Amino acid sequence: MKKISNPILHIIRFVVKHHILVLLVALVTTAIGLYLASKLEIDSDYSKLIPEHYDSVQALERVRERVGGEGSDVAVGIISPSFEASKAFADALIPLAMQMTRRGETSPYLGSVEYMRETEFLRNNALFFATNDELTTLTQYLEDEIENQSLEANPFYFDLGLDDEEVEADSLHDADIEEFTDLYDWLVGKEYPVHDDGTSMTLRFFPSGSQTNIRYIRDLYGDMEALIAEVDPKSFHPDMEIVIAGRLLHRVVQVEAIRNDVAKTFGLGAGAVLTLVLLYFMYKSYTAQVGRRFNARQLLIEIARLPVLAIIIGLPLVMFLGWTFGTAYLWVGNLNLMTSTLALLLFGLGIDFGVHFYGRYSEERSKHDNYTDAMIVTFMSTGKATMIGASTTAASFYILTIADFRGFSEFGFIAGTGIVFAVIAMIMVQPAILVILERMGLLNLQSVHKIKDESYETGKRFPFAKSILAVSAVLFLV
Repeated sequence: MKKISNPILHIIRFVVKHHILVLLVALVTTAIGLYLASKLEIDSDYSKLIPEHYDSVQALERVRERVGGEGSDVAVGIISPSFEASKAFADALIPLAMQMTRRGETSPYLGSVEYMRETEFLRNNALFFATNDELTTLTQYLEDEIENQSLEANPFYFDLGLDDEEVEADSLHDADIEEFTDLYDWLVGKEYPVHDDGTSMTLRFFPSGSQTNIRYIRDLYGDMEALIAEVDPKSFHPDMEIVIAGRLLHRVVQVEAIRNDVAKTFGLGAGAVLTLVLLYFMYKSYTAQVGRRFNARQLLIEIARLPVLAIIIGLPLVMFLGWTFGTAYLWVGNLNLMTSTLALLLFGLGIDFGVHFYGRYSEERSKHDNYTDAMIVTFMSTGKATMIGASTTAASFYILTIADFRGFSEFGFIAGTGIVFAVIAMIMVQPAILVILERMGLLNLQSVHKIKDESYETGKRFPFAKSILAVSAVLFLV
């Protein structure tokens, strides 16, 4: 047992002796981690969660390389009473827009643009795009027309009229031809993307870079607005107006909504959990001083000491979250829709370690005159148990890293790493903070009135043991 305990004793003695060094190293690494974490973006592209060697992902990448996107675009709406003015503005804007580059990069923002269409080719070859049913309908229509024209050319032909069934068949036939004509007009389309009212035109630009990086998209829209202002739409027509929209802008709105939801839930959840923990800490400190008797003066003292308790538990939490998401930026690069909510999950898991450690330390401090002895007992008991429990939790998360689906693998890596950092923060950084506060006289956990510990009393049966066991068994079966 002595051999097993020695390394752990060396660790806690090092922390107690060099508490300032431990805290300084933790603060520096936290600053670096928070800086890296601030660069994290939420990637809402589901295709990024699938392994790159999958055929579907490779096919999607080929589409992106060829057309510059798979559906996300930057739409520039040109509103003007003059088609010629709109066309002139588009002709001036498109070459400049296709040459735009992001600051510090050489590759252009945009890969392609949807503007003028080769309608003549589609008009001459539209039948190659028709289905078998459409070709059959067209063939039947032509045969009927040929037959009617032949009959009308015959001098002995005269029309006796059509019965109801022939009229209904003719109506259905005409409806099919009208539908075919509408389909043909839609397939050929217009040479320029002009709306039916003739006063507006929409240019669709497809980006060549990331379509999920929010900073990239914002830079693209910002540079596009600056370019439009430089081209000066009013110089083409005094009534011309430009509207910038597109599905990329919609994606920014979606990601912002996700980010706001995550921030809101994290703030509410973390605030509620931290409040409960602080109240628990205050109770432990209060009972260490006066037991379970009511003492108004001591209660006010403990309330005034709440900021100190917030530092004890809050600072290690901020530290390990900074380490975790800084590492996530270096290893993963971006958060996805599954990992974007991990902050609150890790906050809830990590705070448990601090509660257990500080709760046990406050009890031991009320029994020992020396904070070093109380720290060693706490570390050798609750500290070791915390490390063992955390290692099993972290291992469970790390198992997810072998999954092909990146939503699971990245979730497992970040969560497992967060648990490891949480333990380091709670059993190394928190003790260093406790030692500093003890030396400053801000804790005063040493008990004035020795509290009788009834937990070790023997001879008492656990109340309702059989009933609780029976009810638990029934609930398990249900």
